Amino acid sequence: MAQQNDSLLSILPPNAYVMARRVQEEIPESLPRLFQFKGSRQPELLFVGENILEGASAELLSRMIAPMKAPPDAVALASISNLSFLSVETPPWDELSELNPKMIVLLGLPLAQKLLNLQDPLDVLRGPFHLRQSLKIRVTESPEELLKNPAAKRAAWEDLKRVMQELNWKNA
Repeated sequence: MAQQNDSLLSILPPNAYVMARRVQEEIPESLPRLFQFKGSRQPELLFVGENILEGASAELLSRMIAPMKAPPDAVALASISNLSFLSVETPPWDELSELNPKMIVLLGLPLAQKLLNLQDPLDVLRGPFHLRQSLKIRVTESPEELLKNPAAKRAAWEDLKRVMQELNWKNA
């Protein structure tokens, strides 16, 4: 395993890889398996992004999640390797809802636009919580974009604070 993933693993349950494999096995065969999952099998909070499990993006995401002081087993990650695999006709809400999260954070404008089937800019999508199939969704900037534009980190942290408030986590 790459050194960069060590910080991400430190905030996930020790058996995250076993759980990720179990999650993949429990998703019905009829559903496309677009995402790689890591973390809790029944998280309160699911982060969904493109290529968020490795490299500098994973390291930054780990640093974003750590100050949230999430309860044990409260966080999971769902990563897609290529947004072109997503289809507006068949959005993957069933696959994501298999984990039954209380809330989803969509990381990045292209992913959010595609999954929410909206063309609004990020500042508009970041405003309200969105609902899809009874899943409460928050949109924020992707770790990759935050690496390119560190000035956007403050707004992303404000988004995560709203998520913490909504989940009644003490750090909010």
